[in-house]
Formats: sequence, structure tokens, C-alpha cells
Amino acid sequence: MNLVFFVLSMLFFSACKKEKVKGCNDSTAINFNVEAEENDGTCNYLRDKYLGQFEGIKTCQIYASEPEFSFSISPSAENSGRLIINEFPESGASLYANLDFSDSDQIILPNQTIENGLDVSEVSGIGRLSSDSISITYYRTIESGSVDTSIVRAKRM
Repeated sequence: MNLVFFVLSMLFFSACKKEKVKGCNDSTAINFNVEAEENDGTCNYLRDKYLGQFEGIKTCQIYASEPEFSFSISPSAENSGRLIINEFPESGASLYANLDFSDSDQIILPNQTIENGLDVSEVSGIGRLSSDSISITYYRTIESGSVDTSIVRAKRM
């Protein structure tokens, strides 16, 4: 009798085994599920809305506008709160921008050095995404100390 009770008990408890809750278990994702025990690959990040290829123009204090150009924005491999702006206007360099978590439509270009073949300059600024358009205002300080303020306006391709 004890053996029958034991077998029935084991069948009852094994049938009640709880399935793991699947979902996004990365706390840096915008769709983080605190109850998810297993990541199912569905995580979405704030930076994802900025990713893509853009085409635009640049205006600055010195020149009315320059010819159209294209650049791309890709995710940083090291930091989910960072973007890489590839082929940045004027320099062709790659810059990085940090997400502004207090304003999901804004990015911040912290001060960073770029080389333009002719000179070395410091660049910083801010950007704003609106639907499929991005506007980046940046400040470029060259070795002589002069500052150029420029605005890039671009549409997603």
C-alpha cells in the first residue's frame, strides 16, 4: 500500500511542475519582464529606434549648406545605452552618442576628438529623433580654439 501511495504522490507532484516564465529578462530593455526567468530573445532597447541609414544635409555658421550625405547609426557592442554614428558629416569619422534616458527622443554627443585629415577637433552636441527624421546640433572646436556650430538634418532611408 505504501508503494502505491508513493507512486501516486510522485505522479501528482511531477504533473504540477511549473513552466519557466519566458520573456525579456534584461533589465536595460524597454520591455523588461521582472517575472521572466528565461530570455526568449524578444528584448527591445531604447536605442533600436535610432538605428538605420540616414540621408541629410548640414548647415553651419560659415556655409549655408553642404551637399547631401549619408551616415548610419548602429548599436554599440559594449553598452546598450550608446550609439555609434558612422561616417559623421565633415569628418567621415565615427562618433558615439549616449541615450538620454530622461528624454527618449534625445541623444547626447559627449565631448570627443575627431581627426579630419587637415585638423584635429573636439566635437560635442545633442540630437533629437522625430518619427523618421533626426536633427543633430554639434559644436566643433578646432586646434586654433575657434568654434563652429553646425546642424545636421536627416531622414531615414
